Amino acid sequence: MCLGFLDFICTIFSSEISGFFYIVGAEYCMYPHLQYISGCVIVGCFASICLLSLFLVGNKTWFYIGVSLFYGLISFWKAPSVVFNVDYGTWLYHPFIPGKIDLEILMQAICVCFFTFTTTTLWASMIFYNPSKLILHLGQLSWHLMHGVPSLVYLLLNKTIQRKALRNLSNVVYRQRDVNPITSNNIIKSQEESRSQTVYRISANPSGYRSRAIVDCPSVICPQSI
Repeated sequence: MCLGFLDFICTIFSSEISGFFYIVGAEYCMYPHLQYISGCVIVGCFASICLLSLFLVGNKTWFYIGVSLFYGLISFWKAPSVVFNVDYGTWLYHPFIPGKIDLEILMQAICVCFFTFTTTTLWASMIFYNPSKLILHLGQLSWHLMHGVPSLVYLLLNKTIQRKALRNLSNVVYRQRDVNPITSNNIIKSQEESRSQTVYRISANPSGYRSRAIVDCPSVICPQSI
């Protein structure tokens, strides 16, 4: 019942309201408030319908209806509104021109999502039939590629990440060049300095305790008692 009511509302906006805007040749500046509110209603109802359709298999009907309506309300209030474009006869997020497709981003999305789609399809299909060894191996391989390919895609196709990766790599290389390596001469010098230690001269005091006086003695360690 709730799903049918939301479908009825969306049909009004997608057919009657859209037809009215198309017939009169309405631009956004002609009916800004009506177009904005209609776009918010369309987004909210569409979000509720999508989530409610996902919950059709559940048993807690009223709970799922409440969650779906709440999600639609949040989408109505927070999500960007769509606006009718008379030149293209549909609702768009850009009021005057359709969004331009960035081929670079599109290729990245296709490469990343392909293995995700393949993996989920293979593993979900295994529930309904007994898979062969080939399907099992393909599912396992696709699972590996699903988590390993995105990093390679970003490095090969994303120019921003490429520049940052090369900059970080060059900083590491230059930093290693600036650091002076420890040579054998430095090791020998440090050993000679360690031999020139302080010698403790032990003296007795009237209280019966023995105190230590520090005396510099190069390369010799010999306690002397007074």
